[in-house]
Amino acid sequence: MSKQANKVAFFELPADDMARASKFYAEVFGWATPEQGGGNLWAYTTPADEQGNPTEAGAINGDFRPRSEGFDRPLIMILVEDVEAQLKEVENAGGKVVHPAQDESQFGGPVWAVFSDTEGNHVGMYSFGA
Repeated sequence: MSKQANKVAFFELPADDMARASKFYAEVFGWATPEQGGGNLWAYTTPADEQGNPTEAGAINGDFRPRSEGFDRPLIMILVEDVEAQLKEVENAGGKVVHPAQDESQFGGPVWAVFSDTEGNHVGMYSFGA
């Protein structure tokens, strides 16, 4: 298991107005919010590499995405070794799959999914591996 596995590693924030969200977080927290593509903006809380990964230990970055049905609240993302295997663990522990695994590796992205924990919180997970 990698040292990063099972750690909160990314976040997503919904926005009704991307420019307004970008301006707010830049002014209040000094975040850089460059274009990510697909209508999304990066949310760099710390310096990042070409893939948006933090170059500073212990820090996380994220993005802003247009608010839509099913994406109306902040979402933390947990980096895992294997999304499908972890979803089975979620269900075994009483959680529910909200959005099944989606493989975006053909676009250079991760395999990702969203689940609901036993308290009704929606949480994402992703993997660039299995």
